[in-house]
Amino acid sequence: MGAWDILVIAFGVMVFFVGLTYAELTSAMPQCGGEHVFSYRAMGTTGSFGCDCQNGCRLLYITGKKCGDRHTRDILLNSSLLGWDATAQFIEELVERRFGLTEEKLEKGA
Repeated sequence: MGAWDILVIAFGVMVFFVGLTYAELTSAMPQCGGEHVFSYRAMGTTGSFGCDCQNGCRLLYITGKKCGDRHTRDILLNSSLLGWDATAQFIEELVERRFGLTEEKLEKGA
């Protein structure tokens, strides 16, 4: 077994524990925001600021847009207002109206 194999196995074990941590934290804190919520609860405002800055800088680098700017969003939906099925239906109707796409047109084109 070479050094590369050991490195891959070690990384796999690390990722496994990160997944378990996220699963546990998500069930303990069912709020939107993931690592932002986790870091805020763990380190408070000052500590979580570093996490937010890193993520914001990464988003700015990748997309050229600032995190939290409402002008960078096309649509934000709170599915708890309508429920899953009604939210899905709303999105379908929006796509049909905006792009003129219907299931029949999609089936013909496929």
